[in-house]
Amino acid sequence: MGDTIAMIFLIIVSAVCIIGGILLKSNADGSINETIGYRTARSVKNAETQRFANEYSGKLLIKCGVVSAVLSVLLEVFLLHFNVSGGWLISCLAEIALVLTVTAIVIVSTEKQLKNKFEEK
Repeated sequence: MGDTIAMIFLIIVSAVCIIGGILLKSNADGSINETIGYRTARSVKNAETQRFANEYSGKLLIKCGVVSAVLSVLLEVFLLHFNVSGGWLISCLAEIALVLTVTAIVIVSTEKQLKNKFEEK
């Protein structure tokens, strides 16, 4: 039962990444709002940086969501196939690592792209 719940949570995390990416891309019209969007000091300098940040981070979040979904399914198949003791714990730890990794990838990559594209050299 624990393995099934862990698998469901891993899929939910991947789905949230994909849905979040779609929402970010749909908000890439350049308007700076307070409800949804990628907002950092660098991204809200003007409408152009906000549009770029939402579009870029949205695409990246969708890609990360798809990759994490595939990795999640492969992990669960492995754990179930080999009947690993404590597989639910491994799944939970993988979920935490997945969330932290995706968050770091999206923020670091988007900030780097913003800096390269909009900062004066």
